[in-house]
Amino acid sequence: NFYFFSFSMFNTVIKIFKNDFLNNKNTIFNMKVG
Repeated sequence: NFYFFSFSMFNTVIKIFKNDFLNNKNTIFNMKVG
């Protein structure tokens, strides 16, 4: 049960990190272009 909990937490953190990374990449790209 604890293992499943930490696994889902890990997935959530990865998802948030991916979203932040993609947003930052888009922001940097927009800054370079515009």
